[in-house]
Amino acid sequence: MYTASAQWTDPGADGENAAWSRQSIDRLREAHHGGAYVNYVQDEFQGGTAELYGNDRYRRLADVKRRYDPLNMFHHNQNISPAAND
Repeated sequence: MYTASAQWTDPGADGENAAWSRQSIDRLREAHHGGAYVNYVQDEFQGGTAELYGNDRYRRLADVKRRYDPLNMFHHNQNISPAAND
């Protein structure tokens, strides 16, 4: 498991520092791809929630979601849609 944490006090450096943080994660992702711990994900991945779990696991989770939460009441954070297999 890895994480990149960037903090700074100069608001004028926001763009440069945020870019550095994102580039660091991109470099790590290229070397070690395998999903993410969903509670650590603060920004939606471009690939969406399915990328976090992988397609097979995401489909199984969507089946559970369809059975226990068909109205998608628990849709916050990295949502798994009950309609994912449709």
